[in-house]
Amino acid sequence: MGKGQIVDKIDLCGNFISLPPRSICYRHIMEAYGGLHLLAKYVGLKQPHYFFKRPTFWQHGWAPDFCKYHPLAVSGEILSHGKMSKEPTYLVGKSSDEEYLKKCGYQNAKAIGLPLVYLPDREIKRIPNTLLVMPVHSLSYTRHTHWNFQAYVNTILSIKNDFDKVIVCIHPSCLENGYWVNEFLDAGFDIVEGAHGSDKNSFYRLELLMRSFEYVTTNGFGSHIAYAAYFGAKVSIFGNFAEHKSEDYEEMYQLTLQDYKEMHIKFCELTSENSLKNFFPFLFQEHPKNAIQRIEWGKYEVGFDARKTPIELKKILGWDICSKMKYFSSYQGVKNALSPFIPSQTKKKIKAIFKV
Repeated sequence: MGKGQIVDKIDLCGNFISLPPRSICYRHIMEAYGGLHLLAKYVGLKQPHYFFKRPTFWQHGWAPDFCKYHPLAVSGEILSHGKMSKEPTYLVGKSSDEEYLKKCGYQNAKAIGLPLVYLPDREIKRIPNTLLVMPVHSLSYTRHTHWNFQAYVNTILSIKNDFDKVIVCIHPSCLENGYWVNEFLDAGFDIVEGAHGSDKNSFYRLELLMRSFEYVTTNGFGSHIAYAAYFGAKVSIFGNFAEHKSEDYEEMYQLTLQDYKEMHIKFCELTSENSLKNFFPFLFQEHPKNAIQRIEWGKYEVGFDARKTPIELKKILGWDICSKMKYFSSYQGVKNALSPFIPSQTKKKIKAIFKV
């Protein structure tokens, strides 16, 4: 058996799949995973607007109904600006998420669905008897030394011959941290890189993968479960379960979540193997081939029914004509409109003058 490779082009039983190239965007937090660019295209804009009716943040990850015990568990974006403020607009997936946040005092919460529900329609051929393996992922500031990487790889090896093609999708943070990579490569599996938070093509990348493979399997909790179900893959949790433990997040607690550590500890408990077997027993399978399509369940979890029309979205974001006129007649609007045309050195001089 030869060593695997990290690839961007997949030979899926004679069907060649080229993943979208990375397109890095950094300007606004709403651009995470390309969400803002999806909205812009959906409402008919060539480029996103970077002004909003009020500061706006959009939940991109899956928040199951068991998350309704703390606002941050529903939308981590509530801490995106460093503190839990109730003034901004918080865009969330499901109507039940909106209702819960409003009960907690976040009156500007609005359910519009998760970003992937705004992907344009396109035909993608699903190849039978193919398996996409998506190990649970780390983050740049988490450490998961208790995960048994080799045991999971051995489990996948034991079923490899039951499929015509098996590819492994690994999160960029795991590639950076060295999780899963060497074990899968040494076992002869090819690897594709998963979604990157600063890549505006991330959701196109995930859609292409999850609509191309018949089966998707993982070994722990993550948004990829709901995404795969929504995209029509037969998704399962299988093999050596990799739990998120509170001690894995000590660096994150020091950075942002120290005051909310107890909340996050509960989240780790709720996403444990025993807990998920209670909430979603149908996801756990003896073999990935036992999984079935659960598109309607996926649609519910990603908030498909909360998807808005282009006109509704423009009004929510402040991109409608009336809101634009009001915004650009303000000092902040004029400042933001002129900002791209003012050289950075001139900006520094202006700031220095006002400081004096």
